[in-house]
Amino acid sequence: MTDQDDLARRHMRQQVRDVARLQVKLAGLWDRTMDPADIDGSFFRFQAQASALIKASRRSGELSAQEYYDAAKVLAGYDKPAPDVEFQPTETKANRAALHATSVANAKKAIAKGTPADQALLAAKAAMLRSAKRRVLEAPRRRLLRLANDDGDARGWARVSDGKPCHWCAMLLGRGPVYTSVTVHFEAHDGCGCSAKPVFKNDRTGGWDPTSRRLNNLYKASTRDVGGFWRTDYAYAVAHPELSLEELQAHFTASHEAYFAARKTA
Repeated sequence: MTDQDDLARRHMRQQVRDVARLQVKLAGLWDRTMDPADIDGSFFRFQAQASALIKASRRSGELSAQEYYDAAKVLAGYDKPAPDVEFQPTETKANRAALHATSVANAKKAIAKGTPADQALLAAKAAMLRSAKRRVLEAPRRRLLRLANDDGDARGWARVSDGKPCHWCAMLLGRGPVYTSVTVHFEAHDGCGCSAKPVFKNDRTGGWDPTSRRLNNLYKASTRDVGGFWRTDYAYAVAHPELSLEELQAHFTASHEAYFAARKTA
């Protein structure tokens, strides 16, 4: 039987697959177009085609997000349709600006400092792909948030992970279903694969799922004694999935104490 968490994961997997296909197209276009001997000219040609691909993917993502929200609301037992939310502007200029700022601009700076052009362009390509992922996933995220914020049957939204969140996203995931239009906008970095799920007022779980609850407990365990260690504590927890929360908390406390003891003797 499908529940809200299953539906959210299904939507997330579709979004990740769609953006992965786009990244393959962008990577191929980059390899065919970019010329180390004519960075500005070749990037101009790349930029025009790439921004069109991103534009189409953003609209496709919005449509997918609408379908997901409609299905989630029906699954929650509501007959009233979702709010009528307009589609976002195409933002072609923003797409082009993001492509330039995250890729060729940095590549030219690196070349000016002595980095070989082929190496600089390889790094620029990776940065471009991360930026494109953020730009594409931004559109369905925004639509989900607007729908949840405008829907009288929704209490807000919760963050959903693609399964491999960084320490920052993990912390935000651990906050659970606390997000509304009044509290915060969706924080996302280049390469971020997180999304959002609507939380309806009749949700008996309150919008929590096993992942968000575990991350919430993990964050509290990391910061129970003192803050500032979340990044290293989370990395340790990811590397040791077999450990229980109690075992992880014991390790966190011991490592924190060892850190401060070493500072006293330094």
